[in-house]
Amino acid sequence: MGGGFFQEDRPFVLWRVFQRSPIIFESNNLHQMNYLSVIGCMLFAALFFQTCDDVPHPTQPETALIKVENEASVADVYAAVKANIEGKGLNVVAEVNHGQAAANVGINLRPTRLIIFGNPEVGTKLMQAEQRIGIDLPLKMLVYEAVDGETITAYYNGSYLADNYNIDDLEAVEDGIDGALAMISGNDSEGPDVYVGQKKINSLQTVESSSGVEATYTKVKQAVLDRSFSVIAEVDHSAAAANVGLELRPTRLIIFGKPEGGSLLMQSNQEIGIELPLKILVWEDAAGNTQMGYYTGTYLAKRYDIKDQDNVVENIDNALSAITAEAAGE
Repeated sequence: MGGGFFQEDRPFVLWRVFQRSPIIFESNNLHQMNYLSVIGCMLFAALFFQTCDDVPHPTQPETALIKVENEASVADVYAAVKANIEGKGLNVVAEVNHGQAAANVGINLRPTRLIIFGNPEVGTKLMQAEQRIGIDLPLKMLVYEAVDGETITAYYNGSYLADNYNIDDLEAVEDGIDGALAMISGNDSEGPDVYVGQKKINSLQTVESSSGVEATYTKVKQAVLDRSFSVIAEVDHSAAAANVGLELRPTRLIIFGKPEGGSLLMQSNQEIGIELPLKILVWEDAAGNTQMGYYTGTYLAKRYDIKDQDNVVENIDNALSAITAEAAGE
């Protein structure tokens, strides 16, 4: 955490070393000078290579989660997060206890909880700029117990989300989201300056439907239920926008999943819990056509560097493809 801070500070430390070199070389003791020169070179090399190792590299997983450590339990941290969300007047849309859901199907998973929440006015402004960001709204915050026993609160900030959907003219909105999320999570430092890599919007799988948004959404929901998925939440983004006096073309989100699959992915990397349960967005585009969008299991596994759950990933891909294909028909 705070990688950007340390990357900015190290050149300063090196500069201070060089600033002091005239004082070192004022010594008339040649052996001392040579000794200090060697030590200085060793220090420079150590700091230089450590700095290089910290620079985000394109081959690393393309996550940019801001993570806040806490010594309190997951239950206590989650309760504080929820209280902060409600204290800011934000709407809690859904709560998902990934750890309990895993236990219910006989899978062991360290305590992991997700809360989904938002402000329709803020979210609508983002969707007015790019409707497809609706698949990542409302906002999410993940609280989990890491391998070392520390409790981690993780989230993506508004600036990162906006950048992933090519939104570059709503800085005030992004800053407001960033500040709110920092307060809710107890984060008192800036987020990491990380490599963004492939933007999410470029990986969104889209399928056009021959029906309108409402009919298509109804088909999506039925196809989800027919495959024994649990519907966790339904979000009518356009209705929420209308409730705060804003206009948004028909846009609906369904959140659904099966702990038998998602839990195994989280065993490999708990951070993927912020993307689960699965989601399908249904919206009317600017041309009046109905579109469905989702992120494949293959994409999510790659994004979180999961390489040992091929069967789960394939099942997710097949299910999402079948659901949207079924909903796209007459």
